[in-house]
Amino acid sequence: MKTIQIRRRQTLTLLGAGMALPALPGLAAIGGPVRTDLLTVLYRKERVNAPSRLDPTVAAATRVLEDAFIKQKLTVVQPDARTYQLLDQGPAMLVTFAPDAGFSLVFSLYQNVRPRPGSDTVMAEVRLEARVFVGRSILASETAVGQMLATLTPETREFGERRAQEQAAEKAAAQLATRIGTRLRGLTPQRLQELLDEPPPLVAGATPVVLPPEPAPAAPDQPMPPPRRCFALLIGMSDYGPVRQRLRPHLDPGDLPGVADDVANMAKALPGMGFDKGNIRTLVDAQATSGAVRQQLMELAAKTQEDDLVLIAISAHGAPKEFGPSGFGLPVLADFGGQGDANALDFWQLQSMTGNLPARRIVLVVDTCHAGGVARLMPSAVVTAQGVDVRSGNVSPEPEAMARAAKANAALATRHFAVLAASQPEELSLEDPPNGGLFTSRLLRGLAASKGQLSLEQVFLEHVQKQVLETSRVLCRKDGGCKVQTPMFAFAGRGNMIRL
Repeated sequence: MKTIQIRRRQTLTLLGAGMALPALPGLAAIGGPVRTDLLTVLYRKERVNAPSRLDPTVAAATRVLEDAFIKQKLTVVQPDARTYQLLDQGPAMLVTFAPDAGFSLVFSLYQNVRPRPGSDTVMAEVRLEARVFVGRSILASETAVGQMLATLTPETREFGERRAQEQAAEKAAAQLATRIGTRLRGLTPQRLQELLDEPPPLVAGATPVVLPPEPAPAAPDQPMPPPRRCFALLIGMSDYGPVRQRLRPHLDPGDLPGVADDVANMAKALPGMGFDKGNIRTLVDAQATSGAVRQQLMELAAKTQEDDLVLIAISAHGAPKEFGPSGFGLPVLADFGGQGDANALDFWQLQSMTGNLPARRIVLVVDTCHAGGVARLMPSAVVTAQGVDVRSGNVSPEPEAMARAAKANAALATRHFAVLAASQPEELSLEDPPNGGLFTSRLLRGLAASKGQLSLEQVFLEHVQKQVLETSRVLCRKDGGCKVQTPMFAFAGRGNMIRL
């Protein structure tokens, strides 16, 4: 497998997916072109040395899954041989979902055989790990384990071990099909619509904040009143040594010295913009774990009020949407465990948590590069209503999609949301030594020059967009490995009128 080189800073993607599907058998129709009696089943190698789809153990699991779902009156869709040849490449193969994908099941298989001391018997064990998707949204993660005890002789050892593994796989597959079938049959039209239209809560059992009625909005061109308090969470990954050591040879992210400058410069500048030092929290390098970010966001949810402002700034490498637990882009933080890391914090989850913040003004600053540099190295299997299509990877920063998703989210409907992203698709986010990141340094200069008198949109247009574009032309001519860097701005509500 080729090592994936993460070059400089790479884009984090936040996508909002909205579609409507007909109901499962027995449910009332919701409307839409996709039949929900179809289930696409994909086996995917999660490790280079994992068995291929042609392995007898994988074949046994696949056969039982298909038979069980057919008995549940679902039509099972499998990819063609060419697609499976690409899927057999292992973790280098991306699996994505179109909005009309309907129901999809992606499963992986892990197996081992353990001798029983003092006997001629062995215990074969197979573990199946699966994720079930509705369109682009994840419905559930399920794990099933099957075991089979086998007595072996020297003449039958090879056949006996293989057969025991097949039977263990069949047991695990039967369990998995039962659990997934129960999940699908339990879907109500209301729950389907929630999955298709709104990001689900990040924390199990979390209760969305109930907001008071929205006051009459000010005129669109009128300044917003200053926030009562300002809170900031600054997240930066500069030292990727531990991550490299843990994830090589599959991922090899380089260090980002400019990130340390970004975090330090922003922390120094924010008090002059109305942020009390006690309300500024920084998470850098080893501190910047997914759990630590979640904890800080939950603390913000407990302490902020509706007339407060929250700024979240992330400066780091990024991974494309297929690396995240929810199918969205994510920052490569200190505890990142590689593709499929269920603990990883992605932008879907970040949006969900910011949606539960009482503060009505939220600003997200993302200084990263386009993640398509990673995706272009890998083919992508795209699950659609018509089947599984193989194409080259395509991941792009979409601040407009972030803003649209925020606007569509009921929890954010009465909030003002602004997204400032460092670069457009196919572009790098450049360093500008000794100033840190080119985008962050110019943003901080623009905010300082405006002295709180200009809106974020004005700061972006007058002090950031043109300046970053022109400076990047000079840097790229010297570097020879890039073209230009064009920052992007998007907002929901009156996020464009926020002032810092």
